[in-house]
Amino acid sequence: MLIGRYPSSPVEEQPPTNRSKIAKIMRNGQPKLNTLWLGVITGGSLDTSGVSPVLVTSPSNLTPPFGLTYRNHLAITFGVEIEILVRPRLVREDIAQEFARRGWNNEQSLSSKERRANIMLLRQILASKLSDAGIPAHTEKQSYQKWTVDCDASIVEPVEADGSRPFNQQIGLEIISSIQTSLNEGVTAIQNVWGVLTAILQVKEHQSCSTHIHIGFSEGWSLKDLKRRAKGWFWVERGIEAAMPEHRRNCVWAVPNHLCRSNNENTTMGEVYAQAIETSTFASVFSFVDEVRSAEELIVRAAPERYLSWNLQSLKTYGTMEFRRPPQSLTAEDTVHWVEMAVGIVNWALAANFEDEKALKPPPSLTSI
Repeated sequence: MLIGRYPSSPVEEQPPTNRSKIAKIMRNGQPKLNTLWLGVITGGSLDTSGVSPVLVTSPSNLTPPFGLTYRNHLAITFGVEIEILVRPRLVREDIAQEFARRGWNNEQSLSSKERRANIMLLRQILASKLSDAGIPAHTEKQSYQKWTVDCDASIVEPVEADGSRPFNQQIGLEIISSIQTSLNEGVTAIQNVWGVLTAILQVKEHQSCSTHIHIGFSEGWSLKDLKRRAKGWFWVERGIEAAMPEHRRNCVWAVPNHLCRSNNENTTMGEVYAQAIETSTFASVFSFVDEVRSAEELIVRAAPERYLSWNLQSLKTYGTMEFRRPPQSLTAEDTVHWVEMAVGIVNWALAANFEDEKALKPPPSLTSI
């Protein structure tokens, strides 16, 4: 059974490649940004059928084509959603003049209608700037062949007790990428988008913003693929949690999958997962996943809701699984970091041997590696 199909570029078959794991790079107790997290999260403790877990310090170190799963050479595709709180860089005269010429209202207090007009204008200007820079973009979700500049009502804009906005003219945006079929090209696109964005906008850090990554297969997900992926994310879930800032560890919009509401008539994944941690064996978790006979049943057991760390509801609509856990990106490096983490975990899970004796033991938490 296959779920979801994405347009793809031809992929040449290559044999598995052995690569040695380089030293872990730590910063403030967490792995440095812009690294592939495969080796960090697994600690190098799983047999991946000839593919050694590895940390990659730059996309150029990856053996192309990146998308190969070392089994059926089905190419992994991805897309990213970047939620940000921004305002125009009106301190720059050229930007202030352009925004004024196009009708920007710079008053401190705006009516709802005036604010909506500003939001649409900002989206149009950014989409136009991206297109001018060779990055096809628009403001409507017509397809995922272009980048989309959208607004996001879930971004909570700070307001003082007197009603004033400390970050004047702040607007919540969601920048949605086109479908990326190459990690290297996707990283370049992300860097270029951030270059255009920060040239005209100031980005404000806020906990209501986050970064979401959609992972797809150009030829669709099989049930076997999905089972491997589910085993992988449950196995590394504690490591993922340790990698997140505090406000994303208990976030209602990205709840750990094993903590979701009851998803089975007799036993919940939470109970099975808790047993695995208590008994120091993941055999029960893997059996719980292996019992399912369809992708729909797996979704019910492992991800029955949308607002989970790994959302499988998007398989039904877009043919992708969505990683919702990461916090807001403030730079291109941040976005690349979370993309590499998500793609790395998926690629590792698809190649890992979960029948290996080491796979039955819970991995150490990320901070203890």
